[in-house]
Amino acid sequence: MLSGGFIYLLCQFLVLSSSIDAEIPKRNWYVAAVFEHIHRSMVGPFNVSAVLDNLGAFSQAADVAAQHDVDILVFPEMAILPPSQSRQQIFPLLEEVPDPEKVAWNPCLEGDEKENVITRNLSCSARKNNMYVVGNLGRKEKCEGDAGCPHDGYYHFNTNVVFDREGTLIARYDKHHLYLEDAYNVPPHPKLIAFTTEFGTFGTFTCFDIIYYEAVEFVRDFNLTGIIYPVWWFDERPFLSSIQVQESWAIRHNITLLASNVHFPFSGSMGSGIYLGEKGASTYTHVDDNKSRLLIARVGSSSSQPLQIVTHSEEEPLKYRFYEFNLENSSLIKLEEPSGQVETCLGGLCCKLTYQTSSPLEGYYLAAVNEIRSGGRKRYFWCEESCILIRCNDKNNRNCSTFPILTQTVFHSFHLEGNFSSQYVYPNVLVSYSELLPVDEWKFDIKGQTNIVQSKGSIDRPILSVSLYGRCYHRDPPYAP
Repeated sequence: MLSGGFIYLLCQFLVLSSSIDAEIPKRNWYVAAVFEHIHRSMVGPFNVSAVLDNLGAFSQAADVAAQHDVDILVFPEMAILPPSQSRQQIFPLLEEVPDPEKVAWNPCLEGDEKENVITRNLSCSARKNNMYVVGNLGRKEKCEGDAGCPHDGYYHFNTNVVFDREGTLIARYDKHHLYLEDAYNVPPHPKLIAFTTEFGTFGTFTCFDIIYYEAVEFVRDFNLTGIIYPVWWFDERPFLSSIQVQESWAIRHNITLLASNVHFPFSGSMGSGIYLGEKGASTYTHVDDNKSRLLIARVGSSSSQPLQIVTHSEEEPLKYRFYEFNLENSSLIKLEEPSGQVETCLGGLCCKLTYQTSSPLEGYYLAAVNEIRSGGRKRYFWCEESCILIRCNDKNNRNCSTFPILTQTVFHSFHLEGNFSSQYVYPNVLVSYSELLPVDEWKFDIKGQTNIVQSKGSIDRPILSVSLYGRCYHRDPPYAP
C-alpha cells in the first residue's frame, strides 16, 4: 500500500501537471517511436568511448525519427552504460540529474560537455529534432548523513529521463524494483512520475517494475494517456517473454504502452512494440536477426501504416536463447485427441480447455500454475496463478520441460478459462516463431472470477501457446532487493 506522504507527493505532482496541462494546446493523436538497440561493447572493457558509440546510435535514430514527424521517441533501459559492473566501475559514468519539479534545466544549453555527456546528448537530440525524448541512464546523488546512505556517500539510481521539444528536462523517474543490479540502489523515497504533453499525460516506469502492483496502481488511480516503458528484458517462457508481457499488460489495463527493449538475443533480450490497449500491437518486433530497429506508429489515428526501419545491422546474427520456467509444481494434463475438452486444477484454480486442431497433434499440455515463484537466481518472489495451453516437449523424465518456438499444429478453435482468485489476469496468444496472434482473431472476457480467452473464428495459424497469466498481487512476499 502507498503511504499517506507518498499519496500527497503524487497529488501535488498531478496538481502541477494539471496546471501545465491547461496551457498546452490539445491534440488527440501523435506519432510515437520506440528504438530496439544493439548495445555496443557488450563484451570486453566498457568506457566513455563505448558510451559515445551507443549515444551515436541514439542520435542517428532520432534523426531518422524526425524525418517521419515523430512526436515522442523512447530508448531502452541501460542501453548506454555497461549492463553489469561494480559500484566503483560504474561511478565515473553516472551523472547528476536535478529534480525537474524543483529546477528548470536544459542540458543542451546549460550542461557541461564533460559532466553531462549522456543528458546533454539526449537533450540536444530532443531540441534538434523537435520531439520528446525518453532515455535511461545511471544517476548519482549525494546522500551523506542519510540513514541508508551507501558507504561511498552516493546513491546510484537506474533513472528514466524525459526531455521536451526544447530539450528541457521535464521528468525523472528512479526504478523501484531492481533486477540483479547490485551497483544501484532502490530509491529510499520512491515516487510515481507522470508528465504532460500536448497529446496527453504519460506515466513511466522501468522493466521489472511492470511485475509489481505499483504499476497497476499507477494506471488505476491516475488519468494517463499511456505508459512509457524502457526495458532490458530477459525472455522466460512460457509466460514471460517480452512481447507477451508488453501486449497482455496493455490489453488488461486498456492503455497505450510504448516499450523499447535492448536487442541481444543471446541473453533472451529482444522484443519492443507500440501497443494500443485492447486493440493490441500496432507494431512490434521480436526477431533474432541482430538488427537495430526504429518502430514508428501514429497513435489515435488510423490514417497511416506503422513503419519499421532498420538503422544498424551486425554481420553475425546471435542465436536466440531464453530461460525456461519449471512446470514441475504445476498440474499438467496432456492433450491426447485432436479435439475435445480437458480440465486440470491446482490449489483451487481450475483451468478448462475446449479445442479443435488439425491432425497430427504434436506435444501439447494444459497446465495450471498456482504458486509463489522465484526469479533472478531466486532473489525475487511473486505469486502466479495461471492457465496455459502450451506446446512443449518431455525431457529427462519430466513432462513439458522444454518449449520449442516452432510448431505445425493448427488450432482451428480454442476456449480457455480459469476461476482466478486475482482480478488481474493477462491474456496472450502466440503462434509459431513466438509471434503474436493479432487480437482481431481472439478475444478476452471477464465474467466474475472467470477469465476467458478464446478464438473468434476459424484460425489457420499454428498455435504455440494460449495463456491466462494471473498475478495474485495480494499474495506477494515483500520485494527484497
